Amino acid sequence: MRTLKGLRHAIAALALVTYLAACVHTWRPTNLQPAALVADQQVQQLRVTTSDGEQIVVRSPSVARDSLRGERVRFEIEAGRFVERRLPVVIALADVTRVEQLAPGAGGTALAIAIPITALGLLGVLACDPKTNYACAR
Repeated sequence: MRTLKGLRHAIAALALVTYLAACVHTWRPTNLQPAALVADQQVQQLRVTTSDGEQIVVRSPSVARDSLRGERVRFEIEAGRFVERRLPVVIALADVTRVEQLAPGAGGTALAIAIPITALGLLGVLACDPKTNYACAR
């Protein structure tokens, strides 16, 4: 019975690692200006670099006239708890020097596929090993 508990822990750990590997995203630079990105796609957030070097993540971006508008999220500690503050942000398009989009990382996707296949193969080998007290499928 003890080996079944260990097997359950191994499967739970495998599921967690696979899930985390699939969550990997990276910021990728784009040649498009914010107005073109917002108009063409359903962009949920952008990271822009301003002329003074500040990087700002803009959620729910939109372009109005000559400005990029959206929300900036800040996390603060209030009474011992994390509180998310959504603050409006307006950035002049002329001040934007770089625009990046959040995109899935290829490495994370590859890991999300490779890890479970490898682990299932190892579990299959363990299941057929007489030393582990698992019955081999016949």
